[in-house]
Amino acid sequence: MTERLTDQELDDLIRHELLSVSAPAELRQKLLRPELLAPGKAGVLALFGLSANDGFFRRVLPVAACLVAALGIALWNPDDRHAALAEEIFSHIYMEEGLLAQRGDLIPLPTVSSRMEDIVGAHLDMSQDVENLEVTFAKDCWVAKTIGFHLIMKGETGAVTVMMIPSQEKDVEFNISDAKFSGVVTPTEGGYLVVVGNKREPISAYRNLLTGHLEWEY
Repeated sequence: MTERLTDQELDDLIRHELLSVSAPAELRQKLLRPELLAPGKAGVLALFGLSANDGFFRRVLPVAACLVAALGIALWNPDDRHAALAEEIFSHIYMEEGLLAQRGDLIPLPTVSSRMEDIVGAHLDMSQDVENLEVTFAKDCWVAKTIGFHLIMKGETGAVTVMMIPSQEKDVEFNISDAKFSGVVTPTEGGYLVVVGNKREPISAYRNLLTGHLEWEY
């Protein structure tokens, strides 16, 4: 027979699980308020509006405490996710940096859109502004643990890298930059649109043009 925890042991266990998780300051203030972590049966249980006599919750609260803390970290700490994606994007660009200087034939926009549709299920609606884009590279790529679409086009002062990364996750737009490049990661209906160029390129103009003409099939 499983040994039954005393009220004090249960309270101590939950308090230990919450305190053992490294979380952002804002989240810790919400979860680890002193009055809720004070020893005694009215402490941690008060966080959930329960009494120590609630038998079912006596069994699930230790697990729930861990889940609440872990979920809170994921929701309240987007900077780590953004930094990791930015690092991967820049690594990808530098790995294929030779393509940025490519001066080969331009790829027709209908061909670009067709390749994009085959690879990530998206296409560009044609307009005069879109048709004026000069694309020199368009191919699948592996980024953010999925198959994305990578194109390079001529900008005003240099090459501009564009990536479409399929994702069902909804996030906020955020800027990325390093010593050489700057860019923006924009959530769209079917995934992320990434636009990166040198510091002098009007990145937001390309972002606006592409998001206004990018259509996902799902």
